[in-house]
Amino acid sequence: MSKFIFTLFITSTLINTWAQKNIFLNIKPVFNAVSLQMGTTLTHGSGESYALDHFDYYVSDVIITHDGGQVSNPLDDVYIVEPDNHTLYLGFLSIENIEQVEFTIGVPDRLNTQQGTESADISTYPETHPLSFQLPSMYWGWQFGYMPMIIGGGEGASYFEVHSVGAHMQRQVSLSVIQSDVSETQINMELECHVDRWVNGLELVSSGILHGASAMNQLIMDNVLTEDVFTISQSASILSNHVDQPNIYMNDNQLYYSELPATSSTILILDQLGRQILHSDISTSNGMIKVNSNHSGPAFILCKDDLGFVLEKRTIFIP
Repeated sequence: MSKFIFTLFITSTLINTWAQKNIFLNIKPVFNAVSLQMGTTLTHGSGESYALDHFDYYVSDVIITHDGGQVSNPLDDVYIVEPDNHTLYLGFLSIENIEQVEFTIGVPDRLNTQQGTESADISTYPETHPLSFQLPSMYWGWQFGYMPMIIGGGEGASYFEVHSVGAHMQRQVSLSVIQSDVSETQINMELECHVDRWVNGLELVSSGILHGASAMNQLIMDNVLTEDVFTISQSASILSNHVDQPNIYMNDNQLYYSELPATSSTILILDQLGRQILHSDISTSNGMIKVNSNHSGPAFILCKDDLGFVLEKRTIFIP
């Protein structure tokens, strides 16, 4: 009998191991159903035209419902989503069929203010952490906490910024999921963030600077719930064995890069605690760098200029 139980345990363990997949949540920003282009003129359905120079928001407390109602939580509590950095690595999880994904827009109360049970001073976070300093800033100070979403653009007299901050600004999103089985070991959840819907009801060009928790700030956050800002991508049901690679990626212990900003000078790889895995001069590496490290798991790639400013950021998984 004991031999049978041992065999059953081993079999169960192997099945659970085989079922583990790398899970990614990709939230593509779109405007009028077309990929968002920063710095170019966008025309809203209201007839208003403007260009955006920043659009960033926090996603936190992701919950995945799968395989008949089982619930899994990712590795990290908080992620920052940017126009060119919107793929979130959620972990190596025992999942076969995803049914639903839930997440919060904004930073949860426990991390958000000085009174939060898990809060920390912003200066104590490593540079790569979502709750560290950002440019533009996503932080208002401990009295008000982190801003759930910021958006701005225009120029001259028509320059606008909507930086919402304050208690109860977080909003919950829940979506049924059509997963994309990228490979035997990878599942993607492909969503779209409709930026035009997020700013519905607000004339950005004439709004000026809206920092705080005004009625307009409340409106823009309420749009998350009333305007279907987050939806399943139309391509989500297409099964693919190929993922378009960004211009910085890892393969077989090699870091490959191309089409970096013209002022790029160095590339760094950091682990989740901010410890340096690699530091390389781009001018001597010719598009490929050997990574000599035993690190396995999520890591951050930073591309910097000569002054140390971060020009590109990527979150990757090193097998």
